[in-house]
Amino acid sequence: MKSPIWIALVLAAGHAGMAAASPERAQEKQCGVCHTADKEMVGPSYRAIADRYGGQPEAVDMLVAKVKSGGMGHWGEAIMAPTSARAPVSDDEAARLVKWILEQR
Repeated sequence: MKSPIWIALVLAAGHAGMAAASPERAQEKQCGVCHTADKEMVGPSYRAIADRYGGQPEAVDMLVAKVKSGGMGHWGEAIMAPTSARAPVSDDEAARLVKWILEQR
C-alpha cells in the first residue's frame, strides 16, 4: 500500500506541471496585447470568444490551432499573430488557455 505522503507528493508534482490557466497566465503569454475580458480591442474579448464558441465540441481544437498558428477572418480583418511570434505555448498550455477563455461566459 502506498503511503499518503507519497500520494500527496505525486499529486502535487502533477499539479505543479499542469498550472491552471488564469488571467495572469494569459497576460504572461501576451494575450492581453489584443484581448481583454469583456471589451473588444484589436481582437475580440474573451467573453465574446466564449459566447461564440462555448459548448461547441470542436471549438477547443480549432482555437488551439488558432492560438498556435495565428490567422485571420474569424473576427473581421484583424490578424492574429501566431504565439511563436509573441510568447510560445505548448499544445497543452494552449488548450488550458482556450478552455479558460471558453469558461468566461
